Amino acid sequence: MRLKGTVIVLDALLVICLTAFSQDQIKPPVEVVEFKITSDYYPMLDRKSSIFTADNPDFPRTDAERTSSGQTGRRRGAITEEVKSRGKLRSQVKVLSQADTVEVVIRNNSALKISAVDWDFAFPRFEDQKLVLRYDVSSRVEIKPGARKTLKHSLPPGATRCKVVNVDKDQDKSFEAVCGPGVNDPSHLKQESTGIKRVHFDDGSVWEKK
Repeated sequence: MRLKGTVIVLDALLVICLTAFSQDQIKPPVEVVEFKITSDYYPMLDRKSSIFTADNPDFPRTDAERTSSGQTGRRRGAITEEVKSRGKLRSQVKVLSQADTVEVVIRNNSALKISAVDWDFAFPRFEDQKLVLRYDVSSRVEIKPGARKTLKHSLPPGATRCKVVNVDKDQDKSFEAVCGPGVNDPSHLKQESTGIKRVHFDDGSVWEKK
């Protein structure tokens, strides 16, 4: 009787171990191939024709560029003053450019056709005087097994493409994100530019990230 009970316990442990192993081996049904933050502003299109010679190596700046440069200078000055008042930030934000659109390329690694994808991306910003870290997007899109698809989402005015630098004890870590005005301390940010939260398949089944 004792032997039979021992066998039952061992069988139960084996099932638990195999279940855990199989869950570890299961890969997400979609894969993020590429993530980009793009801008619709192209300074060269605003320039008037100019002769590029050794005597004239630099193009003149447009009014938009001079305005942008002034705003960037004032923003950097404000960040510098805050750093001085609070000491060296362990995390910093470097504004790279204006941001108008977020694009993510995903691949369907499953055997089912995808009908919709719920995803998010890093976008620290203030809404109603509260700091919000992520931006959720739901995209209705058909993706056949093995195929790729580019998902796009337009950003609100004032969004910028920034480089988030987290200063670690051992090494410096950085990643690109969309940033809203006034965000310059992302020490509590999730280190993930974009992520897939939920995948809806054509047969009605749903995969959700745990």
